[in-house]
Amino acid sequence: MIGHTQLIELRKRGYVPNIVFINDYKCGWETQWFNPGEQYGEKWPSTHCTISTNGDLISSLDLRFLVGLRVSISAIEKRRGEALFAKAKWFGAKTVAVGAGDWSEVFHRETA
Repeated sequence: MIGHTQLIELRKRGYVPNIVFINDYKCGWETQWFNPGEQYGEKWPSTHCTISTNGDLISSLDLRFLVGLRVSISAIEKRRGEALFAKAKWFGAKTVAVGAGDWSEVFHRETA
């Protein structure tokens, strides 16, 4: 995974992003979401996070940092999209939307 280390550190400090994007492909944004203003020599707050799981063994991913968050998953292969969707739900994400090819699904955790 790329991009998750910064999110974990921010979550430890109480940061809650509006949404977490998980891309099961290389996208480039996963290395710079935590300071989008860096390219301009400035520090900008980020309202979202982008993580890449490209090439990772999904069964071994630890997604605890998703607890209570909104998650959007984009995958090229349906099989990997389904696995990431199930994993995000299992780790306690509040809302999970996934798109993989022509397949998509949305989950929203009901609160008591």
